[in-house]
Amino acid sequence: MTNTPAQQLPARHCCTLLVLVLALATWLPPCAAQVVLARGNCGGGNEVVVQGESWPAYASGKLYRSEHTVVGAGDLALVYESECNFRRTKRLWLKLAGGDADALGTALSAISPAPTQLVVRLLFAEIHFKEAGKRVFSVAVDGSKPRQLDVVAAAGGWLRPHNEEFVVPLSAAVLQTAAVRVTFYTHVQRAKLAGFEIVAVGPSTGTTSTTTTT
Repeated sequence: MTNTPAQQLPARHCCTLLVLVLALATWLPPCAAQVVLARGNCGGGNEVVVQGESWPAYASGKLYRSEHTVVGAGDLALVYESECNFRRTKRLWLKLAGGDADALGTALSAISPAPTQLVVRLLFAEIHFKEAGKRVFSVAVDGSKPRQLDVVAAAGGWLRPHNEEFVVPLSAAVLQTAAVRVTFYTHVQRAKLAGFEIVAVGPSTGTTSTTTTT
């Protein structure tokens, strides 16, 4: 008579265990690989809701709203069609998770593996000048090298959307202040900003899910 080792399960039990594991994997919610920490609609004076996501009103500097339509902006047209602009060098502190360090920590805990950087996406569209060279400014994020920008040249014309993305470290200072510093330097006419979106990103490069924090 041959004895079956204690650790060896009958085939029917193995099948049952496999089904349970697969069911559990399906039931568990995926960890987000990125989380939206801030969005803003600059200059419009009103919140814009795009596909169920809020872009709260953000005001700084002088506010303008275009009577023209920004072509190719899709559902975000209302964001691109308004702006804040700044006569001189302007430093903005864009709040993350409402500017609450505890809320920021909670939001970041939803990301696995833990995030190490932020993607700061700045939205622009030239709604005043039709020709390149009429407005030129530079922008830097959290001490990055200033990046010079002519929106008409970058977008290929006026009333067209253009985004600039900055990848910055998720530093101790950012965690403590729950804010990102964005600095504008005016060269020709006024620097400007139509909107912004700030996302914390985990190192995963596979299929991701996104969590939004307001």
